[in-house]
Amino acid sequence: MLLFLFTSCSEDKNKAYYKDVAAYFQTNHQFEITSHIKAIFVLTEQNCMPCNKKLSDFMVNNNQKELVYLIKASGAAVDISPYEDMQGNIFYSYDDTPLFNESQVILLNNKSVDTIIKINAKTIYDDLDFIHEKIKSD
Repeated sequence: MLLFLFTSCSEDKNKAYYKDVAAYFQTNHQFEITSHIKAIFVLTEQNCMPCNKKLSDFMVNNNQKELVYLIKASGAAVDISPYEDMQGNIFYSYDDTPLFNESQVILLNNKSVDTIIKINAKTIYDDLDFIHEKIKSD
């Protein structure tokens, strides 16, 4: 059973959350989240450590220009060295913004949040399969 946090209760709520996320990247990283961005991956060292490792492996193996990676891990519990030489939209942050307080994937569609997937042990494999289908290149 897939467990997703759907933020599709209202289109206005999705667009407001998107604006918060876009403002964060513009303010903190001088990066614009355009309509071409399919997903934002947030990697932390919170909660399920094996899940964070699996998410990181997925990120390394699926890097695309339409994806944004926000690395909030220090490298103590999750190896972040593969990101040092990677090309793409990779950002590092250690602030305590509540937008990104745990490992998650924010799927985007037309400058709006489509789905937020909080990474957890029960559904990690199904979640990664779902994410892979949503981000694969057309």
